[in-house]
Amino acid sequence: MLIPREFFLQLGGFDERLETGEDYEFCQRACAAGADIVNNPQLRVVHHDFPRTLRQFIRREAWHGRGDLRSLRTFLQSKVALGASAFLVAHALILTGLFLPGMLSLLPLGLLLLILLLAASTWKKYRYAPWHSRFVNGGLFYAYYLGRSASLLYLLQRRSGRTPRLA
Repeated sequence: MLIPREFFLQLGGFDERLETGEDYEFCQRACAAGADIVNNPQLRVVHHDFPRTLRQFIRREAWHGRGDLRSLRTFLQSKVALGASAFLVAHALILTGLFLPGMLSLLPLGLLLLILLLAASTWKKYRYAPWHSRFVNGGLFYAYYLGRSASLLYLLQRRSGRTPRLA
C-alpha cells in the first residue's frame, strides 16, 4: 500500500484494536475521505508465513474470518462471512438429509446450495480462467469457506462459554 504519510496520519493510521482486516478497514476510511484505491499488478507483494499446506491455509482463513465477526454490521457487510454462513447451512442440510429419518429431501437442497456457492465464488474470481482452472479453484474455495466458517463456529463456541480451539 502506497500512501502519503500525511494522509495516513490524518486518517489515524491502522486501527490497532483489530485482530485482522486492519488494511481493509483502513482502505474503507481512505475511500470515504476521497482516496482512490488502485491495484497495480506490476507491484510485487511478499506475504511472510504464506501457508504451505492445506491445513495451514484453512487455519489462516479461520483467523482472517474473525475480522468479519467484530459486530453484526461488519458481518452483514461481508460477502465472505455471508458465504461462510451459506456454507454452514448447506452442510447442515446435507448432514440432516443423510442422518435424520424422513429428511432425505434436504440432501439435494444442501448439495445445490453448496454447488451454487462454490460456482458463484469461482466465477466471480476466475471467470476469465480456463475451465479446468475453475474446477481446481472451486476446490480451493471449499477449503477457503471451511476456514471462514470455522471462525463462525469459533465465535458461537466463545459466546456459549466454551473454550474454543482452532485445530
